[in-house]
Amino acid sequence: MLRSIEADSFWCMSKLLDGIQDNYTFAQPGIQKKVKALEELVSRIDEQVHSHFRRYEVEYLQFAFRWMNNLLMRELPLRCTIRLWDTYQSEPEGFSHFHLYVCAAFLIKWRKEILDEEDF
Repeated sequence: MLRSIEADSFWCMSKLLDGIQDNYTFAQPGIQKKVKALEELVSRIDEQVHSHFRRYEVEYLQFAFRWMNNLLMRELPLRCTIRLWDTYQSEPEGFSHFHLYVCAAFLIKWRKEILDEEDF
């Protein structure tokens, strides 16, 4: 039983790292690319939120770096993180691509609150 658990754990970790290993190398190019991709995505799906960030000089790196680095573990309760990561595991490019859309969905979900703010 323990060997099966060990094997499953190994393959789950391997799958996780396949799409995000560049996040944890020198200069973290994976995170830099994902934050830039989030900025481009938000500019396409919600120009008003994107313009609001630009108007108040809020850089995506200021908030999205943590989202990409910790995969939302610090933003969500553990039970939600487990459910989200389960979904990431089931998607072919879950950690590397689907996570980007989850982060964009966060911005859209709290769009009204973001637009009401005039200070980072």
